[in-house]
Amino acid sequence: MIVSGGHSAWAGFAALVMGSLSVYGLLTFLFFAGIAGLLLATTPVVPRVGIALVVGAVAALACGAMMERLMSDTSGHVTHENSRLEGREVKITRAIRPARTGEATFTLYSGVYQNIPVRSLDGGAIRAGQIAVVVEVRRGIAWVAPIGYAASGTDPDDAEEPPSSPTPAPP
Repeated sequence: MIVSGGHSAWAGFAALVMGSLSVYGLLTFLFFAGIAGLLLATTPVVPRVGIALVVGAVAALACGAMMERLMSDTSGHVTHENSRLEGREVKITRAIRPARTGEATFTLYSGVYQNIPVRSLDGGAIRAGQIAVVVEVRRGIAWVAPIGYAASGTDPDDAEEPPSSPTPAPP
């Protein structure tokens, strides 16, 4: 059976087994095999040893796979470019009151969300749910400006709305 990438399913299994061959894998195998052997103490020796070996091997592979999934670097390498906050769009999740700190969230690589403390660049208020741009980061606090404000230098909430045209009466 061929899966995407040109590797066989057995190659993935072989990598899993080789990844479990470590001190951690050995200790996991011994722990679960020992527990299984103790729980099966009333059964004959041959089935007890066989079941204990299978339980230990499955547990070692499962724990090894789980640790590989949790600890592996699947997100790419962190570089100066992809770790910069300046210029990144954020969504305000906790409103910023005048001269106070709020909270915003943004998406990192691979869809991971990150929350950061934010303050308004002009010291004004920004409501929750509004999209803003990080202008700079000082002492762990991102200074943001609402979208439109950063580009034009004016607050979009202060802009006048165009007059609405009168609706024609139905015939």
